[in-house]
Amino acid sequence: MRKVERLEFADFAKIVDAYKKESDRAAAVLAAAFLESFLGDYLRAFFVDDPEPAKLLEENRLLGSFGARAQVAYAFGLVTPAVASDLRYIGKIRNLFAHDISELSFSSPRVKDLCGNLSAAKSVPIPGGGEVAEADPRQQYLGAFAATVVFLYNGRLERERQQAGREAADSHHAP
Repeated sequence: MRKVERLEFADFAKIVDAYKKESDRAAAVLAAAFLESFLGDYLRAFFVDDPEPAKLLEENRLLGSFGARAQVAYAFGLVTPAVASDLRYIGKIRNLFAHDISELSFSSPRVKDLCGNLSAAKSVPIPGGGEVAEADPRQQYLGAFAATVVFLYNGRLERERQQAGREAADSHHAP
């Protein structure tokens, strides 16, 4: 089995690159769909080892929507307040693009205003010193999306390591 490594700051660009060739609408909707699925996988890592709870993540079930998954992740302390905020705004932006048939773009006033609330729009320290804040709404959206994927990926990886450690400890104490 391949050893899975943590994702780092440099991995953001690789994640965002997947959506560079897409239209604004496609980038917003596809990135959010990917994140919705990824958030489901993250939540599943915290479920008991039984197939029944995973059914909660199916479409038209309790945790079948992006919003429900984001709310539960925050309610159980599985994401930080900043990640929860980004998830809310990513969901709102995705919904605008998915349900508004007008010619929306990331520079449209409604979308631009929502993007300004994302973590990527705020000044953050960068490794090696200095700060960065993204001014372009599309990059704000994709940056927040990528940061959230990295957070969820690393959180799931940590959870899997914890479970493996508990299982190893339990096997040493088994009669």
